[in-house]
Amino acid sequence: MIAAPVASVFPVWQSGIDRLFRGVVIGGIGSVKGAMLAAILIGLVDTFGKVLTFEIGGFQFLPELSGMMIYLLMAVVLLARPQGLFGKAG
Repeated sequence: MIAAPVASVFPVWQSGIDRLFRGVVIGGIGSVKGAMLAAILIGLVDTFGKVLTFEIGGFQFLPELSGMMIYLLMAVVLLARPQGLFGKAG
């Protein structure tokens, strides 16, 4: 029991920087409102992707779906609005 917290340690800062990058890109660089909306959207898409992951007989299907859906959201936003959700054009 004492080794349990140590056994599950991983570098959080790497995934944190990646999440920040995705939030800034989706929201628009320099936009606080955009970053807040992007964080909510990323959380919703990530949770929805994890819900779609299912397990049958000990085998997990589509475990990487949530991460893929976030990048798909980023691609859709950048195709529709290259400056981000609340970014300024030019």
